[in-house]
Amino acid sequence: MLRALCFLFLTAALAAQTTFDASGLKALDAVVEKAVAKKNPAGAVVWLEHRGQTHTLVKGARELVPVREEMTTDTIFDAASLTHTSCLKAGIPREPTWTGYKEGISRATSSISDAAPESFFRYSDINFILLGEIVQQQNC
Repeated sequence: MLRALCFLFLTAALAAQTTFDASGLKALDAVVEKAVAKKNPAGAVVWLEHRGQTHTLVKGARELVPVREEMTTDTIFDAASLTHTSCLKAGIPREPTWTGYKEGISRATSSISDAAPESFFRYSDINFILLGEIVQQQNC
């Protein structure tokens, strides 16, 4: 969940800034480099663009078997890969009955983990719903 939350926070924070914060980028790079050094994940690509500025970091491998293949800036990721270790429930409960976009977002933002982050693997539509809402807010 930490990786997903870092991504979501960074996305929201960048929208309010006119330039990249060098110390923030350095801290982000350090977190990514530390995670890749621990092989969790095996590799990562950070590519940020904001108001004409670009920041890129490429570390580790995108494939380990049958042979190691290094990450590149053009490595394509499935956005759902952000959503599988947060331990949020798989989806928004149907009960009590609810309808509408606003209510769905409200329920997603109030969802509580039912286990420790990264304690098991489960895709969570709630994370993906929240990611979509952040993108929507930043693009409107």
